[in-house]
Amino acid sequence: MNAFIFLIAGIIALFITNRITRSFSFISEKMKQVNIGKVNAAIDWNRNDEIGS
Repeated sequence: MNAFIFLIAGIIALFITNRITRSFSFISEKMKQVNIGKVNAAIDWNRNDEIGS
């Protein structure tokens, strides 16, 4: 029973970690594309979270 609970907790933690990391990876890629002297596009963020605020 305890092993099952740890397995479920691990899957939930993996899901949450991947979701957070995906957001930071997207922002990181956009920041790498910023150049002086070039027209830079705004980041379109459609989620209702801390970054979208």
